[in-house]
Amino acid sequence: MGHRLFAARERGGPVAEAAVVVMADVSRLVPPRRETRDGLGGPAAQHFRQGYEARLAAYRESWADLVD
Repeated sequence: MGHRLFAARERGGPVAEAAVVVMADVSRLVPPRRETRDGLGGPAAQHFRQGYEARLAAYRESWADLVD
């Protein structure tokens, strides 16, 4: 993912701005605690999915020409 973030930054403009927002949002979707080897399950997985879908909808609205 790092190479994609670098490429977005190099392109500049709205692509770079979108990349900054997305990277900050990713850090807020992942709980600030150590995960088990089993990963997310149950309510945590549902919460993550809901957050992911809500953010994706917001990205599509904000950057319709950048999100496919």
